[in-house]
Amino acid sequence: MRTSFPTSAHILLSGFMLLLCEAAPADGFGISEPQMVLLTPDATVKKPFYLGAYEVTWKDYLPAVIEAKCLMPANQYNDHLKFSEKLGDQYPVTGITRPDFQCYLDWLNKKFGKRYRLPTTAEWRIAGKSASYQNPIIKASPSDPRWAVERGLVRPIGQLNPSKDGIFDLEGNAMEILADTRSIPDDLGCKKLGGLFCQQSAVIGMWYHGMGDKKPDGFMDAHWTYDGGPERSMGFRLAHDK
Repeated sequence: MRTSFPTSAHILLSGFMLLLCEAAPADGFGISEPQMVLLTPDATVKKPFYLGAYEVTWKDYLPAVIEAKCLMPANQYNDHLKFSEKLGDQYPVTGITRPDFQCYLDWLNKKFGKRYRLPTTAEWRIAGKSASYQNPIIKASPSDPRWAVERGLVRPIGQLNPSKDGIFDLEGNAMEILADTRSIPDDLGCKKLGGLFCQQSAVIGMWYHGMGDKKPDGFMDAHWTYDGGPERSMGFRLAHDK
């Protein structure tokens, strides 16, 4: 496959490092630095931090498949999809494991010289406090190879109003995998399969699809998911320290 890289120049201006990135495509994709929002800490978080204004999309992720050989997301049968530029759209990327996303993070950090990471549960909740309930309309796409898109569990990012902090899709799009993990050595899945099935990641956010006008409870409650398999309906959001 043909690979091309953006030309970057670093300029030190008034004590701040600015990254100027020429939009050079990787097999037809424009690669741009993620939009981040600076958030103020509270009693649960000690330092200011940046959180992605949007969930990571297929358009964001697929260049890492080209340049860093990150794995393609999987379908409902856990079979990896075939690469297609047509999938490089604004739906949140789903169907990848935590290690797959780490591959994307490693590529992204090398590309822009940053230290992007997953947000913690406490950081995500700071952002979630400024989100207001909106009842979204999500349409299924029966011919789409992506399970979450086919079932109408996700929609393209940024279609509803942002939170008061300017962050989109904290409520009502893909649930989001967080930095928090726990070991579960006594779990049955761990004993049978081992490896990443002995670890779980926290996930947060809720689908409002089909819930009518009633706001569901537990919007900012964290749950747990196994790291051993691709989560077909869960997505990711970037964070980094100030």
